Amino acid sequence: MQRYKIFFLLFLLLPLTSCMNGQIEIDKEKDFNNLLPNVEMNQDLRLEWNEDKPGNSTKLGTTISFYLYNLSSETIHFPHDFGSKMFYFDSEMERWIEVENTINSLNMENIILPPKSEDFPGVGIVHFIPKKVDIDYPLQIRFIVIGTKQTNTVQNESIGAFVDIKVKP
Repeated sequence: MQRYKIFFLLFLLLPLTSCMNGQIEIDKEKDFNNLLPNVEMNQDLRLEWNEDKPGNSTKLGTTISFYLYNLSSETIHFPHDFGSKMFYFDSEMERWIEVENTINSLNMENIILPPKSEDFPGVGIVHFIPKKVDIDYPLQIRFIVIGTKQTNTVQNESIGAFVDIKVKP
């Protein structure tokens, strides 16, 4: 009888832990949106990791490359580093922690990514090198780019894209 009581109690607690994990995910995304409050994410841009590209790594301290697709009908302008940022979510501290991008961009000019057309594929390539940190477990890093959509209106719109990739130490 005692075994059934324990089983019943565990059965009741299981959905509770699932709800708590769901709440952490909601809070995590809400906190992320607060980091970049005026940036429309993953609507007109798509950042895509190509695991099949030779030499493309998923290790801290090495180059990790992404395709960046302009899905809009407008030209998108980026700073010389594509407005790149990297974060991981620390569940103990319940906040996003920025990871330093150690890549040295040789290009000091702004980058223009036109929309897809007959003359242009609407694709760029973005490189990141996440700084090595003293950890011995894989980190889920959110890779981010931020640019400005150039429209005919007076106010240009900040847009971005992100993708989460598990990176090894």
